[in-house]
Amino acid sequence: MASKVKKLDPHKLAKLVYFADKEHMLDYGRPITGDRYMAMEYGPVPSFIYDLVKDSARVWTPHLQAFDERITRHCEGERVRYIAPKTPFKQPRALTGSDCRYLEAAAEEYGGKNFDELTAISHRERAWAVANAQGKSAPMDIRLMVDDDFPNRTAFLRELQEAALC
Repeated sequence: MASKVKKLDPHKLAKLVYFADKEHMLDYGRPITGDRYMAMEYGPVPSFIYDLVKDSARVWTPHLQAFDERITRHCEGERVRYIAPKTPFKQPRALTGSDCRYLEAAAEEYGGKNFDELTAISHRERAWAVANAQGKSAPMDIRLMVDDDFPNRTAFLRELQEAALC
């Protein structure tokens, strides 16, 4: 995503990954990242990716090292303002073709939106609204990303549960 969106800030990255994960899950039965989403003040935040971007000590060292080999953090003091690629994008083995297509599609659809627009769009997400009502930084329920009118919703949710995704 950092190669598709110039000066990709942590807020925008969180929203783009969320929308890519959600759409991929609805179409393929699994999210791309498998990250745990938290309902933060300005919308859904993938917790592992957030920690990775922030250079958190909670991130397993090999992941942080791999991130740092590919991505530069541009900071103002301690705050990460945006990230940018160090090298041209090369599809990691961990991502499938559909993973990359959905990440690119999210970057295309939402990458030009500003902070307020992305916040407003993500606040319309039921999964975020329900978790946010529970309190600051509450975990989001992946099942609530699936709209009530989703075809065969009950069977789809059962498959997600059997795959231990929720």
